[in-house]
Parts: sequence; C-alpha cells; structure tokens
Amino acid sequence: MTLTLVFQMAGQDYGLEIDAVQEIIESPAVYPVPKGGHLLKGVLNVHGEVLPVVDLPALLNFSDASRDERIIVLSPEFRSLALVVCKVGRILPLDLEQLMESVDVGADRCVRGVIEREDEGPVHLLDTDAVFRIIERIFKEYGGDYGPEGDDRG
Repeated sequence: MTLTLVFQMAGQDYGLEIDAVQEIIESPAVYPVPKGGHLLKGVLNVHGEVLPVVDLPALLNFSDASRDERIIVLSPEFRSLALVVCKVGRILPLDLEQLMESVDVGADRCVRGVIEREDEGPVHLLDTDAVFRIIERIFKEYGGDYGPEGDDRG
C-alpha cells in the first residue's frame, strides 16, 4: 500500500503519491505574473524558493469553476511546482499493484494509470512529468523557457 493524496477535478478523483507532495498550503499569498495567462496563477514563495502556481484543471481543459484555496506543493524531486486543484481531499492507502491503464480521454495524457476502488470509484494517478512537459511546451510557444536550474530530468 502506498499513501496517496486524493484530490478532485471535473467530478473525478485524482491522486499523487505522498512522496511527490512536499506540503499543502492553506490560502497562500500568490503573486501574479504579467502575461501569465489563465494557466499560470502566479508565483508562490515556499521557504525561500519561488515556485510557479499552475491551475491544473485549466491545464487539463476542465471547466470546473471552483478552486480550492489550498495549494499542493510538489516535492523538489517531482518538479518545482505548486498546483491548484478543484478540491483537496484526503490521504488514502492505495495498492499501486492494481494500477491499470487509463481508458479515459482528455486528461489521460497526464495520468499514469487508474486504481479502481470498490466503494468510492477510481483514482487517476497523476503523472507529474507529463504535466511538466505540457508546461514546458506552453512556455516555449510563448517564447520562454521553464526549467529550474539543476533539473536534468527530461
């Protein structure tokens, strides 16, 4: 069993292995970035490190209007990002050996797979590398570059 932070977007449960989560910050001060667009909510100072705050539902083309005031900060090993989601849920033990390929369309380009739960429905495990690749592509489309120093993951 692996502890997993479960959160919601578009009425579905998504998850991040707890090792990927540095912390959850309650109502942090997010500073806007000029020309940041609707995907980049701004930046956030987390213990002296400035992180981009990405609106994950907008990035995945979900139309949910509500966003949780809490922000999920990813551990540095899993990218230097802070994520806004629709609703931060709870931490649950999930059996990763039950991970199945996603058959959902749309967000599945950012999903490693799905774990079915008997009582509460599936949890779609987020692929942080895929999310990061989309963000990098968007930055390049606008003539910029996003890649924290020392990040040699590809």
